[in-house]
Amino acid sequence: MIVLVPINYYLTPNTVWFTLPMVGWGSILAIHAAYAMGLFKGITRNHPPP
Repeated sequence: MIVLVPINYYLTPNTVWFTLPMVGWGSILAIHAAYAMGLFKGITRNHPPP
């Protein structure tokens, strides 16, 4: 994602668009990392096995 910054300033220096993909992908990546670390275990419901 850091590659987008130089591409943005090289191709369109007057328009800052690199933040949109960084926020989009970064938020999804942060949610995935939190789920993988088990940070959502306290807020999920455990259903009894059938």
